[in-house]
Amino acid sequence: MEQIDGARFKIPFACSVLLLLNYCAWLLGDPGRFVESALVVLVVLLVLVPLNAGPGHWYARLALVALAVICLGTPTGGWDARSIWLFHAKRIFVDRDFFSQLDGYSNWSHNDYPIFIPVISASLARVVGYWNEIYPKVASVFALVPAFLLFASVSTRARGAAMLIVAAVFVCSDQLISGYMDGLLAVYFACAGICGAVLVFDLVSFQKKGSSLFFYGCTLFFWSSLSLIKNEGLVLFMILAGSTLMFAFVWRSPRRFACLSLVILSLVLVAIWKYLVHRHGIVNDLAGSDLKHQLMGRLFDADAHLLILRRVFWQSTFLVPFALYVISVWLRGQAKLALFYGLPAFGYAAVLYFVYLSTPHDLHWHLATSADRVIFPVGLMLLFYCVFAWETAPETARRATARAQTSAA
Repeated sequence: MEQIDGARFKIPFACSVLLLLNYCAWLLGDPGRFVESALVVLVVLLVLVPLNAGPGHWYARLALVALAVICLGTPTGGWDARSIWLFHAKRIFVDRDFFSQLDGYSNWSHNDYPIFIPVISASLARVVGYWNEIYPKVASVFALVPAFLLFASVSTRARGAAMLIVAAVFVCSDQLISGYMDGLLAVYFACAGICGAVLVFDLVSFQKKGSSLFFYGCTLFFWSSLSLIKNEGLVLFMILAGSTLMFAFVWRSPRRFACLSLVILSLVLVAIWKYLVHRHGIVNDLAGSDLKHQLMGRLFDADAHLLILRRVFWQSTFLVPFALYVISVWLRGQAKLALFYGLPAFGYAAVLYFVYLSTPHDLHWHLATSADRVIFPVGLMLLFYCVFAWETAPETARRATARAQTSAA
């Protein structure tokens, strides 16, 4: 990755601010239809108006429009999408209350799950004035707006942005717009990784006034929102934050204290949500079970280990990124960059393995209903390393050659 002008983060920063304002407006009370309509119009304008957000910004915009059209043309069929995420959104819309799911009604719908995306769906329904199970699902595309524009902002070539979008679509496929949260979670995890890499390797310059606000604002948004999409997002954030801080301080990054400050600030909104969940006595199904007993029951069961390995890791969304990661490390090197992207990815893979070993549910059922989705963050993070390794390696080689020639002279 090469030096990036902080001003190029202006548009993804503006979109991220609008999404956070929508969340905070619901948190503080009924935001009102005028405010919601203004937020929707501004996000649409930021996608359609030809403002430069870096090379490949039109690829990002075209991809977002295409995903919106496909999303609006397909019904919501998945159980989780209808009975958890859209159900939570509908309750917020009907009750006009951010806290509606915290009354304990319908425990099967996982009332402890965060509602960053459901409040966007509720706002879209408020703008239109009624509810159905199609257009509120387009909230996923609204959430992808700052992410895809970030791809354009950090890419030094248009093809780099295109490759990042293709990687996201390859790994997440229709899960980006199906109403499930796993595709969005993977994209936000990868975006949070990009922001972390820019900080650790000091790849951003703040030559223009206000450009530092744009970049730090984007980083704070992706790091905060990652924990507000699903419960797994908090685990992903803790792994990424831990590895980012470790690399920043071990490698003595000049922005290491900025990393620390952003990590602390990123925990504020999720801490508020967790406090509200705890205050209302809502317990997560995994956290409320006997993890130790369940883990010991499967720890020495070879069939359980083989089943987890086959169902979670023996699929194209992991095998292809892993193979490309190994090939890219071998051919392109950039060991520090490979370690930065690889450590949180493989760390989360280990967490997934532990979760399935200790699940209170039937292992076959749990794997059958989730294994094809939960691996998305791992595969996408590995693919993003591949894109940056192949896109920046020629420039890195040229700089190394120039330094060698200068030293010889």
